[in-house]
Amino acid sequence: MFEDIKEYINLRLKLARFTFAERMALASANFTATIIFIALFSLMFLFLSLSLGFYLGEKFDSFGKGFFMVGLIYLAILIVLVIFKRFIIINPIRNKVLFGFLNPKEEETMVGDKK
Repeated sequence: MFEDIKEYINLRLKLARFTFAERMALASANFTATIIFIALFSLMFLFLSLSLGFYLGEKFDSFGKGFFMVGLIYLAILIVLVIFKRFIIINPIRNKVLFGFLNPKEEETMVGDKK
C-alpha cells in the first residue's frame, strides 16, 4: 500500500513537470512567433509610412509637410492608445496570456503525438 502511494506521488510529480515543460515550450514558441510577427509588421509599417510620407510630400509640394502629416497621424493614434490603453492593449494581452497558460487547448498536442 505504501509503495503504491509513493509510486502515485512520483507519477503525479512527473506529470506536473511534463505539463509545466509543455506549457513553457508552448509559451516560448508563441513568444518567438510573436517576436517574428512584430519584426515583420514593423518593417511593413516602416515602408508604408515612408511611402505615405513621400506621397503626401508630393501632394503638398513639400516632403517636410508630407512627413509632418504622417507624424500628426501617428500622434493622433498615440493619443487614442494612451486614453484607451487598458481596453485596447492591457486587458487583451493579459487575458490571452492567462488563458493560454492556465487553459491549454485540448487540440494542441505534445511534440511527437499524432492526432
